Amino acid sequence: MFVETNFKRANQPIFALAIMEGKRNFKIDRYKFKNKDEELEFVKDFVKKHYKENNGKIELWGKIKHYVYKSDWFNKYLIIDIDGNIITEVYDYRFYKASISM
Repeated sequence: MFVETNFKRANQPIFALAIMEGKRNFKIDRYKFKNKDEELEFVKDFVKKHYKENNGKIELWGKIKHYVYKSDWFNKYLIIDIDGNIITEVYDYRFYKASISM
């Protein structure tokens, strides 16, 4: 699960962005679900809860625009709005991640 904020870097340090990357990426254990409907219901509830708990924004990254989810059940990325509704399905989604290495 990826939280899209349409972030545009201004002068934020790369190391700070890399440290905060975990605030917009979530791993969902898809093996605990019996079928895709059960998984999809969980994802929709997760989105609504996450949005509410974070008051619609992620520290440093900005305002939450939508969520992106892909699972083995679906051969597409699901674009989910802040109310947990599927907006669209796409075959490709470009993720940008901040990282540092030594």
